[in-house]
Amino acid sequence: MNIHIKTVAKHCHITVKIREDNNVLLSLTENDEGSAQLLPNTTYIFEWHVFTGSQPAKANIQALVVPANDGFPPLKIDKEYAPGERDGAPFIFTLTEIK
Repeated sequence: MNIHIKTVAKHCHITVKIREDNNVLLSLTENDEGSAQLLPNTTYIFEWHVFTGSQPAKANIQALVVPANDGFPPLKIDKEYAPGERDGAPFIFTLTEIK
């Protein structure tokens, strides 16, 4: 299984990381795209952060696991931010075995 992630930023910085324990499997920044191979029954952390500057900003993060998996439904973050805002969160997920 692969996770595909795309980031688009306007007047902000974006960081996205996929981690397994302390190992970073994928690291993206603004206006970036990448993918990583993931295994079922393994726990991963999807971590994203947005940092804005002195202007209003917009961030878009899209992530999709192929083939589709109940352990990680398609993700779309599409938000507008005021100057000086920060946002983001880590979340833990485990892909299920495909039968």
